[in-house]
Order: sequence, then C-alpha cells, then structure tokens
Amino acid sequence: MFSASLRRPLGFLVCSLLVSGAVQAQEPAKCRYSLAAAFPIHFVGPQLAPAIEGSVNGSPAMLLVRTDAATSLTLDSAQKRNLPLRSSSRGWRYSGSDYTRVWTTRLDEFALGPIRVNRIRELPVIGNTRYNMSYSFDGHLGAQMMFQKDIELDLHDKRMRMFESEHCNGAKIRPWAEDTSVLPYNEQKNGWNPHFTVLVNDKEVDAVIDTGVERSYMKLEAAKRIGIDADAPGARIQGGHYGILSGDNRADYWSVPVASLQLGNERLRDIELDVVDPKYPGDAELYLGLDFLRTHRVLFANKQRQLYVAYAGGELFPRTVGVQPWMMLEAENGNPDAQYLLSHMIGVEQPRAWLEKAAAQGQPQASLVLGRERMDSQPAAAIPLLRTALDKMPSHRAAALWLYNARVRNGEAELARTELQASLGKQDDEWPQAIGEFYVGKLDAAGLLAAAGKDQALARERSCQANSYMMEWHAARGEKERAASLQAVVRAECTGR
Repeated sequence: MFSASLRRPLGFLVCSLLVSGAVQAQEPAKCRYSLAAAFPIHFVGPQLAPAIEGSVNGSPAMLLVRTDAATSLTLDSAQKRNLPLRSSSRGWRYSGSDYTRVWTTRLDEFALGPIRVNRIRELPVIGNTRYNMSYSFDGHLGAQMMFQKDIELDLHDKRMRMFESEHCNGAKIRPWAEDTSVLPYNEQKNGWNPHFTVLVNDKEVDAVIDTGVERSYMKLEAAKRIGIDADAPGARIQGGHYGILSGDNRADYWSVPVASLQLGNERLRDIELDVVDPKYPGDAELYLGLDFLRTHRVLFANKQRQLYVAYAGGELFPRTVGVQPWMMLEAENGNPDAQYLLSHMIGVEQPRAWLEKAAAQGQPQASLVLGRERMDSQPAAAIPLLRTALDKMPSHRAAALWLYNARVRNGEAELARTELQASLGKQDDEWPQAIGEFYVGKLDAAGLLAAAGKDQALARERSCQANSYMMEWHAARGEKERAASLQAVVRAECTGR
C-alpha cells in the first residue's frame, strides 16, 4: 500500500452546541491507496510493444497496452476463439501505413484483473493489412477500459499495476522512492487519454502519454507556435515517420534540438525530439511515446486527475538506429518475438541463429519463414512449422496455401484439401480467397485470373500472385512443364528476370 500525506486545514474551528454529553469533531477519512492487480509487461509483436495478459471469454489473451486507442481484438484472436464476425460500418481503416478491414464481434466476458465487462455486444475486430501481416498478440487494451482504475506503467521494471483509491483526492501519493513530478490533467472534450501541460523551451505545450508510438514527437504546428524552427541549424529532416499518416503517405518529420523539456519539477536539458507534420487534426501537441516510458515511470491517478512521473534511468530519447540494448536483452532472455526481430535487422550477428531460436519456441512468423524455405525440398520438415504458424495466425492466407503444397508434396493430398477448405470457411474476402478455391478445384485457371483482374488498381499485383501460386500448385504435383511455363510468365511479367 502506498503512503500518502493529507493536506490539512491550517485552522480548524468547531462551534458546537452541547445539549447532553460532548460533541467531538470528526477526523477526515484517511487516504487508502491499495494495490488491486499487478501484471508483468511482455514485449510482443513486430515492434516489441508492451502487452499484458487479460482474458477473453475465459481464455488468456495477450493485449497491447494502448493509451491512444480503443479496446479491440485481432482477426487471428477472434478466429482462434471461433467468435462470430460481422462486417463493421467502419469498413477499412488505417493501421500503421496500411489499410485494415474492421469487423465487430460479441463477447460473453472481457476481463483484466478486477475489471470485468460482460455481454459485450459490439467489440471491434481488426483485420490483417493488405500486405498480409499477422500478429502474435490477441488485441488492444484501450484507454476507456484501462483507466477505470489508477494505472502505473513501468516499462523499466516491466510491470503494470492497478490501484484502488479511497479518500485520496486531497492527498499526495508517494508511489516511488525517486523524485516524482505531479502534473494535473487538462480539461478535454474527447477521448480517455489524459492531457497535461509540459514546458518545452519554457513554453506551455499540451501533451499526452501515447503507447502507440515508438519515438516521442511534437506536431509541426505546435513547434512553430513556440518558436522551434525545423529548418534551423542542427535540425535534420528524416523523411517518412512510421505510424504517422498523411493521407496514403507517411508524414514528413525532422529531428530538432530542444533546449529543455520540463515535466513538473523534472527538467530535461539539451535533448532531441522529432517534429512531425501529420496533416490531420489531433487533440495533443506533444506525444510522449515508448522511448519516454522506457526511462520514466508514470502513474495515472485518475480519481485525482493527476499524472505522477519519475525518472527511472537510461538514455533519454535515444537517436540511435537499429538494435537497442533492451531489444538484445529481451532476445537473450528468451523472448521469441525479440529473437525474430533480430533475425532480420541490419548489423545483427548470426541472424539465422536468432531465427531458428524463435521458431523453436513456436514464434509464428519465424515458423512461417522456415516452413516456406523447406516447403519444396523438405516438405515433411516444413509441415509442422507451417501448421504451427497457421494455428497461431489462422487468418494468414499464404500460410494455408503453403501448408497445402507441402502436404501434397509429402503425399498427403486429401488432408491438404480438407485443411484448406476449413481455412477457406473462415474467410469472407474475395481475394486471395479465389486462389484457395483454385487449389481445391472450385475455380479453373481462367476463373482465377478473371478474379485477379476485377480490381483494376490491383490487377497486375494480383495476376502475379495468381500465376505464382498456380506455378507452385503444379510443381507440388510434379507437373514440371506447366510449372515451368507459369514460371516463365512470372519472370517476364512480374519479376523482370
């Protein structure tokens, strides 16, 4: 239990009319700040984002901690649980730099420690991107659900804690031994993520904690307002900023020197911050992301409407690109998502060894890569890898098709057909559904190519996919001449080789 000091009135007068016996002044109730739940933080997914374990309909679910987003599930998570899906009126939305389809589903229960929500009638389900990137987590824990309690985020010590607060509105909570700043929440009209005021170069700026961005950034408009020039000496244009969108393009951003950033009584001097021109309306001016949270503990005291912040150690807003020390430590300590990440980062020693370590732990993307490599020459070795990937990412279309070809090569044609038909039954999109229908005999080659050409904007890309998958289908059956003919088409029309 945290200790707390109550602010007492300087003077206290009691006027009492004694009728019988003594009347004593009632003491103010003492602040009680108690731990409601504690969660280890895991770093998961392609960006090693912070996540905790909750549950969906009674089964464990790994949920990204998202102060900037609504609670939702991934399509893989919904399909693994056989949840009913209904197309959302929201259609498609941006996710990172890509389009994503959205459905809704119904849940009996969504639980996170002491927070339990029953009979959810409409929860968003976020689909894969058009480049078919599947995820190794189950969903997003959004601000509206998370901030029903007071929340401590401590990426430095890899924990998230929930607290119950009673009679603490006038109290100063002492959550940590380190010097702690207290920032009152600003009034806001929309959203659940609290806003607060910081000083950048001694000018007031409206800020939020945003766990959805890796690098902290300030909007260009706000930078100009307080006199920061993105073209001044020392500033560097960096190009497109990941996850910050301007229409269908990445937004321009700069790395600029900042003399000071002050949060309460903590003053950070001579730092660099990103300045971004996202060209879309947003509530805040400064977004403090995961780079900030790796060096600071924060406590959202939501009943008090105050944010507590303390420096926990480490380099402030690091500018280095590539493998960070914390990433390497995660991989060395056995995090399979970190191991997979290292396997395809530039400058990493023995990337193949990291890939194999990740696959040995069942990391789905690593299993998919190795399974694809072995599909033609070692189908028996490829099958369990592809099966593992598909079990964890049931919406991954390519995994289902590759598993089919591996089984056919291994003499398991009937099982290949049965498995693929089961996978097709979970999809309701026209593409690449048509490729699967060709594989199981529901479409001929002409029908597949016609389906590929329906959307003129994507016709060339899809025709190349269709011919490539037909080539693999024929090769798996030993039909070498037809496979070679299609390979020539792919080289001439798609790869240029």
